[in-house]
Amino acid sequence: MRNFLLFVGLFAAGVTHAQESANPLGADLGHQSLRIVNQQTAAGPGEGHLEFFIQHRFGDIAQGGYNAFGFDQSQIRLGLDYGISDRLTTGIARSSWGKTSNAYVKYQLAGLKESSRWDLAWLSDMSVNGEQSNIWGLDPFYPSHRLRFVHQLIIGREWTSRFYAGIVPGVVHINLVETANDPNDVPTVGAFARYSVKPKMNLTWEAQNSLAIGSSKALTSPPMALGVEFIEGLHIFQLSLGNALSMNEAYIVTSDQGAWDASHLRLGFNIVRRW
Repeated sequence: MRNFLLFVGLFAAGVTHAQESANPLGADLGHQSLRIVNQQTAAGPGEGHLEFFIQHRFGDIAQGGYNAFGFDQSQIRLGLDYGISDRLTTGIARSSWGKTSNAYVKYQLAGLKESSRWDLAWLSDMSVNGEQSNIWGLDPFYPSHRLRFVHQLIIGREWTSRFYAGIVPGVVHINLVETANDPNDVPTVGAFARYSVKPKMNLTWEAQNSLAIGSSKALTSPPMALGVEFIEGLHIFQLSLGNALSMNEAYIVTSDQGAWDASHLRLGFNIVRRW
């Protein structure tokens, strides 16, 4: 933990006045960061720009003082996003939750013009569960069992200069389901919002849900999170409070991770650096 905090401190200290003057972060709310908390927006970093992110989620606050109200337990995710063009973005990430690695592409279909209030993008993601094969208890076990795929249509709109919101219909394909009654294709829907309190400070909200009614993928407690983000130069620091422990698109909306109550709420943060 000490080395991690040292790394974060050095990482945050890297911003300079020259970098701030060449800030590639979008001026409008839809392009200030690629993620609300876990949910991606329709934006990309822009052609030739790279974004490095650290996501951290702690344990249940209700664990009490013995576990430092969840701070003794944590999940971490590291990733890179790169703008191949102004419309096309690709990225990779690694999460400690399920030892999951993923790669994605996102294509912005609309919203690049300053006069447009609408953003529209298509995202396709593939994730690989890296846990040891003996944990699965399957014989035979095939590498394809590890795979999940996500497809989303991300629709966002800047309703005013201070309020940005959108919806995200999608589907998660699971190669290996738990029971014969569970669908391999799980329809999903999400929503998000970002509100500018003042320059360089926003409030955020997101919620997601599975539409697989009647199966084990029908969530009793859909993931939801509230957050606040601070923007300084090429850095974004996001604090969040939510009920989801997973940060991977293929898992967050297909597994119950705790009700939205005091016994399952978890603190978290994202650190973003763009070049």
